[in-house]
Amino acid sequence: MHSKKFLFILASLACAGSAAAAPGQLVKGKLVDGGGGDDMSVTILSDQGRKIQAYCAGQCGDWFVEAGGGEYSTLNPKLKGKPVSATIATERNAGRVAGPSDDERFQFIKSITLGK
Repeated sequence: MHSKKFLFILASLACAGSAAAAPGQLVKGKLVDGGGGDDMSVTILSDQGRKIQAYCAGQCGDWFVEAGGGEYSTLNPKLKGKPVSATIATERNAGRVAGPSDDERFQFIKSITLGK
């Protein structure tokens, strides 16, 4: 009887652990691009030479300027090339990006700071 209860507890813990969101990856680099129509994103050139695009989801602040007659926004040119440190996680959309389903997975900025 105790072994069945023990196995049930182990299985429950394993399922709970796999359902948790990924903790996120720390990326250091420079801002190279960004903007969007409905949903703002930034592109970071990491210190390792990888280009990483992630949706801001409200984390990037007032970093964008209107373009295309107000149809979309782009990264403020003063911020291009600025060093950043960002935590990025791949997560379910869950309604954050207009258009794709809630179950599609995208990279999202969890936190981001500008360097000097």
